[in-house]
Amino acid sequence: MKHYPSEKWADYSRGFTGKREAAEMKRHLETGCKKCRQASDMWTAVLKLAQKEAGYQPPDSAVRVAKSYFAASRVVGKPSRVTQIARLIFDSIRQPQLEGVRATGVTPRHYVYQAGTMLVDVWMEPASGSDPVSLTGQILEKSKPTQSLVNIDVRLHVGEAEVAATKTNQFGEFHLEILPIATSDVQLTIGDERKVAVLIPIGLIGGAQSPKGH
Repeated sequence: MKHYPSEKWADYSRGFTGKREAAEMKRHLETGCKKCRQASDMWTAVLKLAQKEAGYQPPDSAVRVAKSYFAASRVVGKPSRVTQIARLIFDSIRQPQLEGVRATGVTPRHYVYQAGTMLVDVWMEPASGSDPVSLTGQILEKSKPTQSLVNIDVRLHVGEAEVAATKTNQFGEFHLEILPIATSDVQLTIGDERKVAVLIPIGLIGGAQSPKGH
């Protein structure tokens, strides 16, 4: 009995075999050849698995976040002794809308990040027309919620470029403004870059940038 090689069954399962040969191979399977049936079934299973591969790909949003973490690690230069990447523990956009409440337009986005015992509460006001995006935040010590972190450096980076900077006030609060930009490669750097830095990836959407800090 004639047997077909494995590569022939690979082509057969993908429909790459000519009509005449495909008919002959089908008739061969119908004769009950176990060896060729096993090869055919194996390549059919491989094809089905390959067709499902697209479903295993991570969503674009997850890819952008992952890339922003890699980009964040390049923001702080070699003099930095400690670099932490803050963990997002709350994002208002992920919260379900209250039952019976209709959308009322663009609302501020609220983030809460944690790095060790440090909590960073950030509100992002969306841009309106030519107005800049407003980033307002507060830095707190988780173990001592009433204790504010005063006079802490807060810098805003797009890629590796610093575009705005400020310091926290007596309440641990800070405020930055920037025109919306078409990139997710935006990070806040908290602390002294020469000693310790906490990196917070934040995505902004829009056009050209024009930052200023307060």
